[in-house]
Amino acid sequence: MTINSDKWLVLYRTVHFGDTDGAGVMHFHQLFRWCHEAWEESLEHYGISLSEIFPTNSHQKYPPEIALPIIKCEASFRHPIHAGEKLEIRLKPTKIDNSRFQIESTFLINKNVVAIGSIQHLAINQETRKRCEMPQAILLWLEASSINTGPKPI
Repeated sequence: MTINSDKWLVLYRTVHFGDTDGAGVMHFHQLFRWCHEAWEESLEHYGISLSEIFPTNSHQKYPPEIALPIIKCEASFRHPIHAGEKLEIRLKPTKIDNSRFQIESTFLINKNVVAIGSIQHLAINQETRKRCEMPQAILLWLEASSINTGPKPI
C-alpha cells in the first residue's frame, strides 16, 4: 500500500490473488483488514509510531496503557473487486467523543465507489478494562483529519 504525498488520508493498494476467493472476487473479510491497514498506514504517515498505539515487544510500556478495541464494524459492497485491480482508499476519521472514534474507508476503482467499510474503536484502560480517554496522539490525528488544509506531521 502506498500513500499520496499530497493527501495523507488517501491511500492506494493493488488487489492480490490471495485476497480473492474461488470465484476470483475479493473475499468479504479482506475489506476489514484493508480498512485497518489503511488506518495504520495513515497514522504512520502522520507521524505516529505504531508501537505507541499497538502492543509490540519494542514498546517501552508493554502493553500500551490504553487499548483501542473495535466495538463496531460494517461494510457495504457495491461492485465485485478482482485481483489486479487498483484501489483508492479514502479515509474519513470521526471523533465521536473523548473515548470513541470511527474511521470510514471508501474504496474506489476508476473513481467509482466499489465498497465502504466502517470501523469504530473504544479507548479502554488495559488494566481496568474500563472506558478512558483516547491517547493524545490519536486525538491529534483525529483533529488534524478534520482540518481541510491537512495535518502537520508530528
